[in-house]
Amino acid sequence: MLSGRIKIFLLLVPALCLGQQTSLSNEYNIKTLFIYNFTKYIEWPAAEKKPVFEIDVVGESEIIKPLEDLARNKKINQKNIILKILEPGNEITGDIVFLPSSRSSQLSVILKSCNGRNVLVVTEANNLALKGSAINFKVVDNKIRFELNQAAAKNNGLKLSNQLVELSIPVNAQ
Repeated sequence: MLSGRIKIFLLLVPALCLGQQTSLSNEYNIKTLFIYNFTKYIEWPAAEKKPVFEIDVVGESEIIKPLEDLARNKKINQKNIILKILEPGNEITGDIVFLPSSRSSQLSVILKSCNGRNVLVVTEANNLALKGSAINFKVVDNKIRFELNQAAAKNNGLKLSNQLVELSIPVNAQ
């Protein structure tokens, strides 16, 4: 069993090792590592019944390639990871949905579709945690950090560890 400090260090590794000014592809490698590590600190009650862990990405994004690599090489809770690219009209069936900044105008539609369904909504544009995403990536002092909207996560039935909360930039939705 890992101690709390070691777990926190493991969550921070992406930011500590790669958090300096980054190229676009490196930025998405870091975000992918964060997403993978989030799964260690969040419980999805409905995911226990599913045979795979699904990550949905809305539209095209630079994060797709690193997520494909993740899906090929890792498991989440002993389950294979599948990646689905969503286009308008596709149903969200994933455990995580990533909304790239280029699609941020679709947040309200995504939130409505995910409401109460054990889905972690992850975004990367300014103020989206305030508008209802559970996690929003943000650059602070040239390092990738994340905002956490606890209410949004809890509204979708997700259970957050205290360690994740402590590492986040807390956001209270309006």
